[in-house]
Amino acid sequence: MKKVYYFMLLAVMTVFATSLSSCSKDDDLPKVDVTLDVDQSTAKTIRDTVYVVRGETIIVNDVNITNLEQGKPALINKVSFYWDGVRLTSEKLSHPFYMLFPTLETTTLGNHKIGLTCQVAAEGKSLAFAVVDFPVKVVEDESEIPPVNSNDSVTIKNVQLVETE
Repeated sequence: MKKVYYFMLLAVMTVFATSLSSCSKDDDLPKVDVTLDVDQSTAKTIRDTVYVVRGETIIVNDVNITNLEQGKPALINKVSFYWDGVRLTSEKLSHPFYMLFPTLETTTLGNHKIGLTCQVAAEGKSLAFAVVDFPVKVVEDESEIPPVNSNDSVTIKNVQLVETE
C-alpha cells in the first residue's frame, strides 16, 4: 500500500511541477516602442534627446507604449524611474506615470540618462520586462540647445524585452 501511495504522490508531483514550467520562445515577446512624454516648458526634446538647462526640472508627464503589431493592444505597469542608473521611485502601477527630474546647480554638464523599467503586456504575447534608457543632455545655457523645433516626446524604437518569470 505504501508503494502505491508513493507512486501516486510522485505522479501528482510530476504533473504539478511540469504545469509550472513553460517553454520560452523569443518570438512570443511583444515588439514595442516606448515613448517618454516630456513637458516642453522646462526641457526640450530634440532628435530623441532631452535637453535641459542646469538648474531646471525635467517634467515627465507620462510613459506610453505602442505595439508594433497593428491593431493589437499593449500596456505597461510597474514603472520605476532612474537617473543615471540610480532608482528614484518605487513601482508606479497605473497611468499617468508622472515624474520630476530636478537638475541642481551641482549637476554635471553633459550626458545623462533617464531610465525606466516596466512590465509589458501585449495581446497574444508573453508577459515581458523592459529596461529603457532615454538620453539627456544638461547644458549651462539655453543657447547651447540646438535650434531645431522640439518634439513633445522621446521614443525608443523596437525596445528589447525579456520574458518575466
